[in-house]
Amino acid sequence: MYKKNVEKLNGFKMRYFTHIMLILSFFCSVLFANFAIRLYKQYLYFMSSISDYADCNKALSELTDASDFLTNQARLFCLKEDVTFLNNYLFEIDNFKTRENAIDVIQMTHSNDSVFTNCSLAFNESMYIQSMELYAMKLVILANNFDISEMSSLINDVHVSKEAMNLSSAGKLEAAQKILFTTDYLSAKDRFSDYCSKASRALIYNFLDTKDNMNKFVLNRFILLILLAIILFVLMMIFTLSVIFLFIRPIKFYCKSIMVGEPITKAGAAELQTIVGAYNRLCEHNAEKANLLKHKAEHDPLTNLINRAAFDEIKEVLRDAHEPIAYLLIDVDFFKQINDVYGHQTGDKVLKRIANILSEQFRDSDYVARVGGDEFAVIMTNFGNSPTEIIKNKIDNMNNILQSVDAELPSISLSVGVSFSPEGYVDELVGQADAALYKVKKGGRCNCSFYQEFKS
Repeated sequence: MYKKNVEKLNGFKMRYFTHIMLILSFFCSVLFANFAIRLYKQYLYFMSSISDYADCNKALSELTDASDFLTNQARLFCLKEDVTFLNNYLFEIDNFKTRENAIDVIQMTHSNDSVFTNCSLAFNESMYIQSMELYAMKLVILANNFDISEMSSLINDVHVSKEAMNLSSAGKLEAAQKILFTTDYLSAKDRFSDYCSKASRALIYNFLDTKDNMNKFVLNRFILLILLAIILFVLMMIFTLSVIFLFIRPIKFYCKSIMVGEPITKAGAAELQTIVGAYNRLCEHNAEKANLLKHKAEHDPLTNLINRAAFDEIKEVLRDAHEPIAYLLIDVDFFKQINDVYGHQTGDKVLKRIANILSEQFRDSDYVARVGGDEFAVIMTNFGNSPTEIIKNKIDNMNNILQSVDAELPSISLSVGVSFSPEGYVDELVGQADAALYKVKKGGRCNCSFYQEFKS
């Protein structure tokens, strides 16, 4: 079963910062999109306002032009008595209907403002002017006895007063001409022009107001977009610096430590610190494993003493030592008989006991090794002015311990040969110690002998 073993994150947690940055970026993106949509809608509204202004301005011009056209046709008909002008007048009213169409265009977008109000008043004045023009033209028709049966109902519906009907043809023509230049008629024309001018100004004001609002809106949104861009830039700088200081720089330091094989000092984001902690633990585990392997390679598995290979390396190192060296060669007396009588397991226990006693009797600065099946060796340094007495006491003490009664192990003894070097290790020490050991065995065992003493 999988068991979580995750170190608690300490320090600045980059994932939280990343989440915050993502949320802020999303929020800024939404604001950007909102600004863009609103700006696009405002642009469409402004373009619609331009189109509306153009359409309404054109309609207003057509309203004015149509009224002027009707006035001109009516006056020309009254002056020249040419039916063509009458037909042009009636065709405009019955078929083209320019004024009505213009009012409809304006009403579509300005039904509730002063533009349409003034246009409506202008249209009413135009209709009033039209009624006077139709009356004048009816008098001309009657004066010339034109056939009105096939004319527009607008002419037929005009009611002429009895006083006008009793006038002569010349009188009727004169009355018709006067009507189109009377104060009432001209005042109506002036009012029509005034209403059209007001409508035109109101249309221009509306357009300019829309344009001004558009400019303000664009300016405000532009400022907001600049601020938003600055905020995004600052956020990106913060994010970039955070990545540099919390990830890139620590990783560089980590690489240097890894290359030299040193433990990594925790730094940067919490996530990296977690990785560093795991790496350091792995390094510690590998170091412990390496130390264990080194220990196994350098120590005897049974006694846990230094083995022959490691002991040889120590001897090579001590060749350059500028101090006296004592070399002890130790042999277990009658060890073969113990194996034969008690078995190899008991023999192994005996070797372990000897190794423990050797480790207890000699110092940590001394080198105690198992160099053969039942052979041990010791190198002593820094042993003072009376090494023979010290070594003799150690050997006697160990033999006393090994020969004491033990319910589990048989009595045993050690034979030791010792040789000295005045400065550092030399190869002759082994032969000399072996000669001293041979002398002990020949003399009855369970003792120690010093090569320099018996040789002298």
